[in-house]
Amino acid sequence: DNSTADSGLDKKVLAEVSQCVQN
Repeated sequence: DNSTADSGLDKKVLAEVSQCVQN
């Protein structure tokens, strides 16, 4: 369960970082 939550959080962070880089 913890690994799943971590994966979701990491994915969200990666998405935010990607947007910052593109912008």
